[in-house]
Amino acid sequence: MAVAALILLLHSGNQLNAQNMKEENVPQNLSAFPTGDVNAAYAKYFSGRSFLAPLTQNAALNCPISNVTFEPGCRNDWHSHTGGQLLIAVGGKGYYQEKGKPARLLMPGDIVEIAPT
Repeated sequence: MAVAALILLLHSGNQLNAQNMKEENVPQNLSAFPTGDVNAAYAKYFSGRSFLAPLTQNAALNCPISNVTFEPGCRNDWHSHTGGQLLIAVGGKGYYQEKGKPARLLMPGDIVEIAPT
C-alpha cells in the first residue's frame, strides 16, 4: 500500500496574490522546495491554480512525494487516497478538512496524517 506525501505551500499573506502569480512569473523562493509548474493535469479538481513539483523520481519506492503550491483562494475538490496521505505545510496558511469534521487551520510545520480509505 502506497502512502503519498505532499508538501504544501499555502498562501494568504500580502506578499503574493492571484494577480501576480502568473505562469510566466511563478515564485521560486517561497520555501526550500521548488514551486514547480502549473498543475494543469489536475486543474479540473481545483478552483484557482495550483503548482506541482514532484520531489521523488523512483517509482520503485512506492512513496511519491510532491510539493503543491496553492495560489490565494485556491481550493481542492473533496477526494480520498486509497493508500493514505501525509500533508506537510511548509509556508503560508490554509485549511484542511475531513468529511464530517470542522476545518483545521494549517500553519508551517503542521502535519496531517490521513488514513487510507
